[in-house]
Amino acid sequence: MVIVGQQSYTQWIYTDLNNYDFPAHGPINQTSVTPRYDESHLDPIDRPGNVTVDIYLNESIYDKEWGNAIQLWQEGKIDTIIISSWNEYPERTAIEPHYDGTSVIKDPFYLFNKTKSYINDIKEQAAKGP
Repeated sequence: MVIVGQQSYTQWIYTDLNNYDFPAHGPINQTSVTPRYDESHLDPIDRPGNVTVDIYLNESIYDKEWGNAIQLWQEGKIDTIIISSWNEYPERTAIEPHYDGTSVIKDPFYLFNKTKSYINDIKEQAAKGP
C-alpha cells in the first residue's frame, strides 16, 4: 500500500508535478490528480506544513496534472488515475459543482466539466485502441 497525500508520513505527494519516478514507487501503476490544495484554513497543529497549491485556480495545476497522467497512461506506465477529490471543501480540492469565492473562475461546473472532458478523452482514446 502507498499512502498518497501532503503529509510527511505519506510516500507520495500528489501535488508534486515533477516527481513521477515510478521505479521508486514500485509497480503501483497509478497516479493522482487534484485541482488545487490549500491547508491554510486548517488547524496548524494537525497540518503544520500549511501547503497551498493553486488556491485561486489560476495556475492550471489541474490541467498539468491531467496532462502528465494522460501521457503516463498513453505510455503504458499507469492504468489508474485517482481523482482527489470530489468534495473536500476544507482543503479546497472539490470538483463537484459549487460556488467558490476564492477562485478566479466563477462557473460552479468548471472543475466538474474539466474532469468529465478528461475522462471522456481517455475513454475515446481507449476505444480506438493502440
